[in-house]
Amino acid sequence: MKHLKSPTAIFIIVLNGSHEHKIMKETVMQLSFSIEEVCQATGFGRTKLYEAINQGLLPAKKYGKRTIILKNDLEEFLKSLEPYPSVTPQY
Repeated sequence: MKHLKSPTAIFIIVLNGSHEHKIMKETVMQLSFSIEEVCQATGFGRTKLYEAINQGLLPAKKYGKRTIILKNDLEEFLKSLEPYPSVTPQY
């Protein structure tokens, strides 16, 4: 049995022979994320996240030694990113 934690739920993976069954254990309303959690959720690296924080693009808070990102600030930051440029095929 494995436990997986996502930003919104805790999952238990039950191994049954060669099959895995994912069971949601409980729903969690997470209001803030650590740098590591933001990296896992977005696929961004720590260096890029700290660059965005230092440039004022992604607001961050300090609580003791911990740096946290509020859920709403992360969502706004992601919405503010430039869209990927579409390439029009040339014939």
